[in-house]
Amino acid sequence: MNGLVAAGLAEVALGAVLGFPYALTLEGGPASKRLMATLRINHPRRLRQLHLDLIIMGSLLIAAGAAVPDLPLAPVLAVGIGGWTNALLFAPLMVDEKLQATVVFRVLTVASFLAVSTGWVWIAVIALGRL
Repeated sequence: MNGLVAAGLAEVALGAVLGFPYALTLEGGPASKRLMATLRINHPRRLRQLHLDLIIMGSLLIAAGAAVPDLPLAPVLAVGIGGWTNALLFAPLMVDEKLQATVVFRVLTVASFLAVSTGWVWIAVIALGRL
């Protein structure tokens, strides 16, 4: 199986699973409050962002892997790693949104966006070159 498709399927699967705890945060009852406390979710909207971003980025990886076969490893790694890290950067923000202002978080965010942006442009150039 294509590596991008496999990575995308795993990402969509995780995003789908995270829909359950997110749905519980909307319920607002004692069970959801216990779950949020156990998981240390202080900012449920970040869980929603994580859930949606995993599904969206995973779907893009699946589409690219299926539409543009036999890609070089470098752009595959760039979009694969960047696609996962872009989404996963919402996870620490569920606990503490102040982390977004730290230098480490900003450096990780910039690196992730550079990787994924470069990778997608690279894949687009390859795809257009095959027309």
